[in-house]
Amino acid sequence: MDELLMLPIAHGGCAMKLSWKDLGSAISKIAPALGAALGGPFGAIAGSVMATTFGVDPSPDSVAEVLKNNKESKEKLMELEYEYKKTVVTSEKDIENKYLDEVNNTMRHEASSEHWAQYSWRPFIGFAMGISFMMVSAISGILGYQAVISKDAQALGQISDILFSYSALFSIPGGVLGIASWHRGASNKD
Repeated sequence: MDELLMLPIAHGGCAMKLSWKDLGSAISKIAPALGAALGGPFGAIAGSVMATTFGVDPSPDSVAEVLKNNKESKEKLMELEYEYKKTVVTSEKDIENKYLDEVNNTMRHEASSEHWAQYSWRPFIGFAMGISFMMVSAISGILGYQAVISKDAQALGQISDILFSYSALFSIPGGVLGIASWHRGASNKD
């Protein structure tokens, strides 16, 4: 708790008020996640939870005083850190699972649709991307071959420009296709 010995504590008439952010900075060496929470936009909420745990008023000064003067506060602080991390990880997993469930529900709805445009757009993009990629590869190969045969350095330089343009053009639909294919494969496993 040496880091906490540096904290100023309000004594009698000479009060130097701490903020939750100040307290967060001080405890971040011991409990980095809690320190970040105290320094963030919801610092007062995290601070009041800490104050409740230590049984003091929900103020940065009260919590700092307990941390400085109570020898067992480091253990409690580390327990709080562990519980906070566990809660955050669980919440993040719940949010990610809800998101994936929504994506899977959307894809199931599209696949069971009676309208051909709704159930076939993802496979169509896949076939279109594959055919386009083969055409670009073939055209680039032919251009490269002709540039080498005719010893035209300018034509070789234009091939890289063409490939860059096509890669920029394919990046967005390629990303959509990759995500759609991954989700389709994951839903087929279920």
